[in-house]
This record gives sequence, structure tokens and C-alpha cells, in this order.
Amino acid sequence: MNTQPITLEWRIKDVLAAHNLSAYKLSQELSGTVSRNSVYALAAGTAKRADIETVGAILAALRRMTGNDALTVADLLADQRGPLAS
Repeated sequence: MNTQPITLEWRIKDVLAAHNLSAYKLSQELSGTVSRNSVYALAAGTAKRADIETVGAILAALRRMTGNDALTVADLLADQRGPLAS
């Protein structure tokens, strides 16, 4: 049994690209809710952590912007093996 921690990566940039959206558009959608710097760091994959409210707000915004209510938190993350969502 492998007891090593799993390294997770943000996939927000991939979700944005798949829908021809930008981090700028996402930051506008989240204006007043999530800071622009946080949106850019998460989209760039450089953020090491985000609180649950931030992730929830980003997920809700992406659902609105893409029209895809089936998006989940798993779509926003990947581990070394690839996306968490199937």
C-alpha cells in the first residue's frame, strides 16, 4: 500500500481553455467575491491552497459561464496520473 501523499494540481486553466474563456473573464464574473489575484493564481496553477468558499464560488461561476451544471470540484483538480474526473 502506497502511503505517499498525492500531489494535486489545479486544472482551472484547462477548464477555461476548453470553453474559450480567460482568467480575466472569470475574475470579472467573481468580482467582489474572489480577489483577482486569487483567480489568476488558481488559473495559473501557482496557488498552493484555496479555502472552500473560494473553490465553491469558482465552481459556481464556471457553471454559469459554461452552461455546464455537471462541472464538479474533480474537474478543477488533477493528480500525477491525470484529471480526477472521469
